[in-house]
Amino acid sequence: YHIDGEAETFWSAKEMVDSGLGPRGLGPVADDQLSMKAAPDGRLYLVAKDHDNDGTPAHQNESRIWLYVRSTTGTWGSKTIVQPDLSQLPTRPVLLLDQANNAAYVIYHDTASGHMFVTESALDNLSFSVPCPLFTSAASNPTSTKQNLSSSSGLMAASSTGSTGSNEIVFKSID
Repeated sequence: YHIDGEAETFWSAKEMVDSGLGPRGLGPVADDQLSMKAAPDGRLYLVAKDHDNDGTPAHQNESRIWLYVRSTTGTWGSKTIVQPDLSQLPTRPVLLLDQANNAAYVIYHDTASGHMFVTESALDNLSFSVPCPLFTSAASNPTSTKQNLSSSSGLMAASSTGSTGSNEIVFKSID
């Protein structure tokens, strides 16, 4: 991180959030899909997709999404599984924080069904709910607001259908 007012070349030391192999030891603990949010009190929340497969057909695309929390003292805590359903193939996680309602939401694309899902957890007791379909038509590459949620914004997401010959952008807002 970089503190405002410090020299342009002065940055903090690198922090290791996680390293090594995924929980089954078949592939890396991190893929290239991350989403991070900052809480007003200084905590950081990060969702990351692992790539816990060995490339064989039996383990092809077996990945999970995890949530990491960095405390206000700068310590990364243990990780919490966001999506443990082995029948889904989650990808492209988007993290949303709702401080007023003490909730974290994760939106992701499931390549097995082609649908987008949302799951939630209380911020003070991390345990994600069973994922619910957000878009049941083919949709991928989810995105949402970059700021934390508020009573005026609600939860919203957009995605592309990616259909050959008929690309569309779809949007959903949940109050």
